[in-house]
Amino acid sequence: MNISNICKTINEVNSKKTKTFNDYFIDDIVRYLGIEDLDSNNELESLLRDKLGSEYNNLIKCKNKSDIKNWLNRITCYMAKYIDTEQILVDYFSR
Repeated sequence: MNISNICKTINEVNSKKTKTFNDYFIDDIVRYLGIEDLDSNNELESLLRDKLGSEYNNLIKCKNKSDIKNWLNRITCYMAKYIDTEQILVDYFSR
């Protein structure tokens, strides 16, 4: 898969109606990477190399939708595991 098709697949996975808890973090990944509007980005590969660092190599190894879902799953599991809910609550209640 080329990088544009990979990004389209990530957006497709993100847009599915039924989601698990971790799937909601995919939207954060899409926004962080800036891939929600692919038509306006001519330098997609460069953008992703800069944002992903060494993880870019793992992304471009994805050959199909299942590989991409597994790649996203590793990231969303990490996010769910290390989310700082205590800090979120402190921020919320200190408003």
